[in-house]
Amino acid sequence: MVNRKKWEYHVINVNVDKNTSNPQTASEKFKGTLSSEFIKKEFPKNYNNNKKSIHPAGQLAKFLNKLGQEGWELSETFELDKMLMIVFRREFLEDNNKENKVSI
Repeated sequence: MVNRKKWEYHVINVNVDKNTSNPQTASEKFKGTLSSEFIKKEFPKNYNNNKKSIHPAGQLAKFLNKLGQEGWELSETFELDKMLMIVFRREFLEDNNKENKVSI
């Protein structure tokens, strides 16, 4: 019997809806039902111009480095509707299985 490597996978998704980057665009998407002022007030995390926030590229790099430290390797990316799916893999080891139980 051939002893083959086993792999485990970890998949995350990133919203790539490019049409809600500012409150005015989001308001237009709802055909003006919600004003841009209301949207900005009710969703401050999404539309706050806080200078202290980390640029999305920096946030992603931090996240990817954390996964890399855990042994995950970026395997592929693909778009599914408005989501960017990011697939990671690492060799399956009994120790990995104990720390990362995933229910489907």
